[in-house]
Amino acid sequence: MASTIEMLAEHIASEELASRTYRYFQSWCGLNGWPGSEAYFMAESADELKHMQGFQSYVDDIFPPGSPPPIGKQAEIDAPPLRLIDCFSAALELEKKVMRELNAIGAQAVKEGDFDTLRFLQPYTQIGVESIRELTTFVQQLRLAGSDAAALLAFDHEIGED
Repeated sequence: MASTIEMLAEHIASEELASRTYRYFQSWCGLNGWPGSEAYFMAESADELKHMQGFQSYVDDIFPPGSPPPIGKQAEIDAPPLRLIDCFSAALELEKKVMRELNAIGAQAVKEGDFDTLRFLQPYTQIGVESIRELTTFVQQLRLAGSDAAALLAFDHEIGED
């Protein structure tokens, strides 16, 4: 099993993938006439980039002197979405994956008695819980909307106002 610090270093790539994925969804939404969702994903992409920078700073502070942890190969973004619900469903699954990683890092930190890392992870875990809750609601709303253009436009308008 990888050490806590190794797991933290690997997690940086997940935050980067989330930022890139949300930027891709932002572009897709903009090109397909969903300005509210475009704005939502633009903001989410920026937040994920901040998370990545937070993890990078923490790892830099605790990584052994000499050289920073290696940068892994960037993961590819899955197939392009065909519908608005595809963007939000993929975002929900991505947030669940990130949360599983955070939980695994936390479990390893407990095993190592690394309570500083547990404190560091706490706000990111809270953000993840809130994101999963929000995205679950959005996916449920989009399922209810189905292919009703008026309902989809209302959803997009409402999400753009937050």
